[in-house]
Amino acid sequence: MHICILAWNKEEFLKNLKTTANEFGGSELLVCTKEENCSDLTQALSGHDFFCKVFCPKQVDAVLGKSQLPNSIGHTRNQLLLMSAALAPSEPLVLLDDDIRIEPGTKGRFTGAFSKCDFVQGKYAGAVGNRIYSLVHFFEILEGGVCPGFEERVQSGLRGVVWAQIREGLSGTAGGLMGVGRKLKVQNFFAPTKYPFDDHFFEFSSRFLFRTFSFMGNDTLENDVPVGIHDAKPGAASKLLDDFVLYVKSAIVEDYFYYRLSGCIPKIVGGRHVLVKTSGFDSEHALVEKMREAAVSKFQAAALHYVGKYEIPGLDLQLGRLAGLGESDFFVGTGELEGEWQNYLDEKEWFNSAARLVEKDPACLNTILK
Repeated sequence: MHICILAWNKEEFLKNLKTTANEFGGSELLVCTKEENCSDLTQALSGHDFFCKVFCPKQVDAVLGKSQLPNSIGHTRNQLLLMSAALAPSEPLVLLDDDIRIEPGTKGRFTGAFSKCDFVQGKYAGAVGNRIYSLVHFFEILEGGVCPGFEERVQSGLRGVVWAQIREGLSGTAGGLMGVGRKLKVQNFFAPTKYPFDDHFFEFSSRFLFRTFSFMGNDTLENDVPVGIHDAKPGAASKLLDDFVLYVKSAIVEDYFYYRLSGCIPKIVGGRHVLVKTSGFDSEHALVEKMREAAVSKFQAAALHYVGKYEIPGLDLQLGRLAGLGESDFFVGTGELEGEWQNYLDEKEWFNSAARLVEKDPACLNTILK
């Protein structure tokens, strides 16, 4: 299998390189990074047991043609799919982010899963990836009260890093730890969107469009699911709330993508997600639904409860901000929804053209892969 890493953050990548090397030594490693990082990462990898190539998106675009959104995460993941296809069409690939610390046994779990599935879902331990769940766990920290390390945990949470125990069973796709089988890697592509749902939509669209392919199900045994430690880097003091707003808006855009692709929108019925046929998409109704599903009003009540309770710099500012959020903070208009979908269609045209070129002439990327 190919190990394909999106390594925007050089320091995070180097910090986790040892565990990657320990688990995937002897594998073929493709690393997509910023142009200015290529030399340093190539040198750092030279002492490890890899066939390895480090490249930047611009190098691939020069061969396969330029995307409308060349620096988006979705587009760079698509480049990794095509690089893997050029290197060996019959090999599956593992997609990793630079802030994932590999757990022992991960390679074996992917190998076992690929023997049965065309798409493999991993899951995170460590820092919570879903930013709505991050807010849930953040309030659990506040509820727990003052204890050793309390202020550090609160400050880390405000900066977007909330650690929690891993949840049992399969959950939403973890974009930084997933596997794409040999058939799927040239059949589907990631959305080049600024919203963080390209991984979820890749899973949904794959299941919807390729129903004869094999996917992991809820009956997957716990020991068969690949696990990695999400070792996220703290951001600005407002990141927890910034990400929460972004994720609610992202859910609206993703619903619009579901609608455009399938004519359906997802709803929660009896505690389960189901697809419901619809004749149109009402962005204002979607806003109300997503705010309800994200429990915005409950979070706001909790925020008001904790204002003034702890003397921690920046805490009351962010709690007050959360309490004051309104519909205008989460609204995504029709024009933006249509623009995001058009970006998806443009990427589809680019990807299909690039995939045909790679299939016809795999050596076209030899200048990068040699």
